[in-house]
Amino acid sequence: MSSESQQPEAAPTGWDTELFIVSAEDIGALGGRLRQVEALLSREPSVDLKDLAHTLNVGGEEGAATLAIVAGSAADLVAKLEQARELLADPDRDRRQDARGIYYFRRPLGPEGTMAFLFPGEGSQYQYMLADLRDLFPQVRHVFELADDLGAKHEGWVAPSEYIFPSPDLPEHERAALEARMWRVTEVAGAVMLPNFALLRLLEDFGLRPDALAGHSAGEYTALAACGSLGPVTDESMAAFIADLREAHEEAAGRGPGQEVSIFAVGAPASSVKDLLANLAGGAYVAMDNCPHQCVAVLDVDCAEEALAAFTREGLVCQRLPFDRPYHTPLFEDYALGFEGFFARWIKALPEVPLYSCATAAKVPNDLDEFRRLAWRQWTMPVRFQETVEVMYADGVRIFVEVGPRGNLTAFVDEVLRGLPHLAVAADVRSRSGVTQLHHMLGLLAAHHVLVDLAPLYAGRSPRSVDLGDGRVSTMAEHFDRMTKLLDEEREAMRAYFARRAALDHPGGSD
Repeated sequence: MSSESQQPEAAPTGWDTELFIVSAEDIGALGGRLRQVEALLSREPSVDLKDLAHTLNVGGEEGAATLAIVAGSAADLVAKLEQARELLADPDRDRRQDARGIYYFRRPLGPEGTMAFLFPGEGSQYQYMLADLRDLFPQVRHVFELADDLGAKHEGWVAPSEYIFPSPDLPEHERAALEARMWRVTEVAGAVMLPNFALLRLLEDFGLRPDALAGHSAGEYTALAACGSLGPVTDESMAAFIADLREAHEEAAGRGPGQEVSIFAVGAPASSVKDLLANLAGGAYVAMDNCPHQCVAVLDVDCAEEALAAFTREGLVCQRLPFDRPYHTPLFEDYALGFEGFFARWIKALPEVPLYSCATAAKVPNDLDEFRRLAWRQWTMPVRFQETVEVMYADGVRIFVEVGPRGNLTAFVDEVLRGLPHLAVAADVRSRSGVTQLHHMLGLLAAHHVLVDLAPLYAGRSPRSVDLGDGRVSTMAEHFDRMTKLLDEEREAMRAYFARRAALDHPGGSD
């Protein structure tokens, strides 16, 4: 979890990079394909990278060897093509991976294991998250508009876009006040579930289907929708779910804030922090065990200073989180109990896709009533994320895709599975534009031989065909041209045929 405050992000940069997938029957032929693309760039240095990417990515060749490159300019692409050929020439390397955007794996994980979607909870939200993806992909924008419409229909509600995407021209204190709204318990649907669900919709359009699911804390709301337990997800049902969820939080919050606490992310194993907290006089809990080197402690305000002093003596790094709700501890019992009816109304079926609970580090119960009970009880139970990842890995999951903002869970998975073959990748990180991170994620998945439909990258962008010098036709534009020509020829042939039939039927003409 992280909560650092930053100045507003620069305006969305649009298509600042492109993704290039190059495939061939084997690694030797792959090197030849890379040289072919290099030769094209040498002949036509001003080629539109969008057109080249589309030619390679849509309707192109598939093979046993696949390499992905993310590049922002022709010069960047040329440099990475040359570097990729050098990496491929090293026979002792099973992984050819450069975080700047070159991905190839001699033993891809897609055929060896399954893929899970992970949904983050509170701590993932930040202002301007998914801003460029919202501008460029209608399916992302539609999810936020759906929630904004709810805000307009309910008195006292604020449209989520007002505090997620405030005008950068606002005075700093106004922008900070809107940012603080993102951390209110009543805004959990807008600040956490909406970006998760928007990214889920986007990944579904790329043809990505998970084999397993898990939600971290409030991320479980999206996991419930993704696994099919809420029934068919339509605009109407999702709008009703979000509205009901917000009202349930308002009712629970109206019963009182509960015990005042301080919450800290601590850079230490959960077991070590538990030992330190055991010596304190007062309520102190490890509420989240995220990975071997990070957990979250919930502290009664009466013992917070003593706990901080103990952390300091041990040299532990800790960060105070920007909310004060005793999530995932017994202190949250009264609040969580108010959600019993909510989940009884909304959980309509057992999961269609295996769903793991971070409260039990196991698949959810195969009994509908027990499943509903766990859905609200998990708010009083510690988040055992580290154990959950280990269990999912033991069950065959090798690829973990974080479907939500920031990328915290991806870092946790890498820590948990350090030294084991796996891929953890985030759909969004703060250090890159949304489009560039999307390209990195899709490129990594393609290089691991996960089936990805890249056509949505070019919707509305009018890509043109590029002659790669191999006689292939691999763009929709060129296919369309050929089909149009064939249809025109067929129509002409049919007109000629009927003209001949008319002449035979009426050899003297008509009067």
